[in-house]
Amino acid sequence: MDPVPDNNTQTHTGQKYPGNRAMIAFIILLASFPPFSTDLYLPALPGLADYFHVSADITNLTLILFFVFFGL
Repeated sequence: MDPVPDNNTQTHTGQKYPGNRAMIAFIILLASFPPFSTDLYLPALPGLADYFHVSADITNLTLILFFVFFGL
């Protein structure tokens, strides 16, 4: 006969939420994304305007929209 399981004991099935180190790494990753992407994107703005035959205002609008949606 099998023993009856005790309902008061808990079994550990793994970590449900990330720990403090994982959360800090995630915040660092999120905080580094806008400077990294703008450093890559800003030098390309004049070339994008020439390639797509649009004004500089339109290409600057893409950068503005990036910051608006990233902020949301």
